[in-house]
Amino acid sequence: MNTTNLPPLAATPDKVPPRLLDHVKRQLETLAVLTRARRTDEQFGGHGRYEAETYLHHKEFLELAWQRLAKFEQLCNEHGVDPSTVYAEIGEPPRLAEAARAWLDASSYPAPASTR
Repeated sequence: MNTTNLPPLAATPDKVPPRLLDHVKRQLETLAVLTRARRTDEQFGGHGRYEAETYLHHKEFLELAWQRLAKFEQLCNEHGVDPSTVYAEIGEPPRLAEAARAWLDASSYPAPASTR
């Protein structure tokens, strides 16, 4: 595909179909479990433990959500929409925190395949 002839990326996500936007929001809701676990770590001094355990417990769903969001970002770029403008309006997808990654790396648990 010749990307030199593509128009500049849109400044607003109004080109994203509502059904697709709803799908993206559902993926963000799936990933929100990490944000809640991170707050638990902060509240109880877990240093990434709660987030790591949450990741392990929900790994399949989280990895699938990250994969789906990566596909969404690819589609945005192919259709002239800047995915960061969409995320600016509906929220950024959380990534696995460094403390949680360190917890996973220091344990016998398998490291995450993707953190976006």
